[in-house]
Amino acid sequence: MLARSVRTALAELAGAPGIEAVQACLHRVSAALLRTPQDGAALVAVLGSAGAADDAADDLVQILSAALDSARMTQENGQARGGVLIAALDAAAAQLGSDGGLTLSGSLGLSRAWLRAGLVPPVHLAVSAAILDEVAPVTGPVDQNQIEAMIDDLFGDLIGQADGDAATVHAALTEMLPTLPAEAREVLITAALTRPGGIIGQLGCTFLLDPSLGTRLAAAQGLAARLAAGRLEAEVAAQLVILRSWLPEDAARACLDKLLRDAMRQGVSGGAVARSWQIHKVLATIPDGAGAQSIGVSVQLGSQRALAMLLFKQDFGVKDAYMIPCTSATEQRRILSSFEAEIGAMPVSPSYLSVALELALADGLSHGLPPAAGLLAIAEACGLTGTRPQARTTAEVLGILDPGGKLSGTTPQARGKLINASEFWPEDHRMTDSWFENSDASRSVLETARAPRAMDTALWNWLETRREWWARIMANAALLLQAIHHDDTWSFVATARALLEGRALRKIPIMLEIHDQTIGAWMHNTAGDAGFEPDSGLQMPQDANDRPPPAAPEKKGELGKLLKATALSADWIDGYLAAACIAPRMIKPDRWIVPVLQAVMPTLTERSLPRLLDLLMLRYNGALAALADPKGLERAFRSMTTLGQRDWCDGFIDSKQSFKPSWPAKALGPDDKAMLRQIEAMADDPASSAGAIPALAAWLSGRLATVQG
Repeated sequence: MLARSVRTALAELAGAPGIEAVQACLHRVSAALLRTPQDGAALVAVLGSAGAADDAADDLVQILSAALDSARMTQENGQARGGVLIAALDAAAAQLGSDGGLTLSGSLGLSRAWLRAGLVPPVHLAVSAAILDEVAPVTGPVDQNQIEAMIDDLFGDLIGQADGDAATVHAALTEMLPTLPAEAREVLITAALTRPGGIIGQLGCTFLLDPSLGTRLAAAQGLAARLAAGRLEAEVAAQLVILRSWLPEDAARACLDKLLRDAMRQGVSGGAVARSWQIHKVLATIPDGAGAQSIGVSVQLGSQRALAMLLFKQDFGVKDAYMIPCTSATEQRRILSSFEAEIGAMPVSPSYLSVALELALADGLSHGLPPAAGLLAIAEACGLTGTRPQARTTAEVLGILDPGGKLSGTTPQARGKLINASEFWPEDHRMTDSWFENSDASRSVLETARAPRAMDTALWNWLETRREWWARIMANAALLLQAIHHDDTWSFVATARALLEGRALRKIPIMLEIHDQTIGAWMHNTAGDAGFEPDSGLQMPQDANDRPPPAAPEKKGELGKLLKATALSADWIDGYLAAACIAPRMIKPDRWIVPVLQAVMPTLTERSLPRLLDLLMLRYNGALAALADPKGLERAFRSMTTLGQRDWCDGFIDSKQSFKPSWPAKALGPDDKAMLRQIEAMADDPASSAGAIPALAAWLSGRLATVQG
């Protein structure tokens, strides 16, 4: 039986008004399944046993794919719970197969979910010979001619449906092939690649980039047989030369090397690679805290328009690569503008794209990983077929950025000034909001220490082991900033070099930010583990039967007692949270909680810290409710003492100052700016501004409605 979280998601997907609602729904159900792997296993059982006419199958595939994608990213970021969920889902597929409950439709659905999440489908998804025989019965002995006829029928249909596009045919086959036993799958690939037709040769090139060594080897052997049959096109041979340097040194690469030597001896070489498209614009992001960088390229060939999308990730290389066809220039610009606005992508030159790709290819190969299969089509479209992996240490990357040693020739004071400028990176580079540690290892450091001061020391000790990681992220960011001639380039270079050279972490402002955001992320996860859903106002999720009980309500004066030895008060907290709730750009709890902890941690004990977190979350939810009621706000203000009103205003102002990027001037109208000046006046003299309370209450409610609406 499907868990409540999945049933709720199915109902929401059926009535979702738009893509934003769909994404929010999938985010919630993925978070729920990460917490309860057994519910994910139940989902696999239902989907894997579904029939061809099951109306809910497509939505179940969407939910499972989202959960697998979330689990994969969580696992890649060093959190075991992602691997736990993937293992539970894999085990459920294995159980379904051994019990005989796996249907052909179910196997295809599960295969799609794994592949869409960027994962290799489990071997258990191969259906039994009896089921395959029901679908395509075979009578009597099967000869080679029959096999070839079956392959031609299958590939002919797919090629026709895909309008001859090799990438589309590959995607369809990749979803179908896991339904076959591994041996049959590889035999089919090898046999198919000997068949006539230029698209078949191109398809073999795409299979050479498969994550599975077995598939890559089958593709190399099939292409070798294609050459032996005299069917290997010169154009395909040219593509194979490109691909060779992208592949790990394994059996598939060795087979390809022999193929290329044989092709040269036979004179099958020198084919022309497809003509490059015209590049209109390239956008790229600074790497996030997980080392992931997104790149989008708008291209045109005659009347055809498309977007090439790439994802590079530190320690994984080219994680994803695909083309998005666009029906018009307007659609192309709209998608690219959304990419630019939503994640802060910046325009760069095509030459930067080539440099970044060289490094990403080498990074992937150093971990035995080929690039994503879609890279070949993008390389041809963007004129990157000459790109080869270029392995560089972080120090070597910094040397490329400063070939003349200009930075080394400056005074220590000048370098220190550049390093200190990293304090302002969060204001100018939105992606640094994601610069924090969130692996199981970093969480263990904090949870083992527990006592606030011990946590602080333990985290700094952990960050000492992460110098190379953060220096590499900063060096890669500097490559991007140099490409756009950004003033912060030298600050990033100097800071990355300071990390490599051993400068005290506490003397590097951005590392202070990473330290604080790591604690904030830990608090964020702790709230989620306790049954809160942090990204939706910290409300209890529906399927919380086995979770810890919600925090006990705040007792009168309880927060004030915990804050007694600090410079803060309960009224200051309320003002601080009010500003966080109504900021034009969202401030998540894992961000606003850090400055509060900085102020109070020296006075906390291991016992009082968890309760303070409970109270802060309760106050945050209370602030969201209170801000929606202007009359109630007005009464609350009037019931405060003069000192309480001053503290509330001080908390509001301090919050706004702590998160300047979330209060951009362009997002504030004249009324907003006037009311912000009024709050500053009330902080100086609350009594003289009593008449402004109704307007303040109305403004606060209006701001909340704006950010929520």
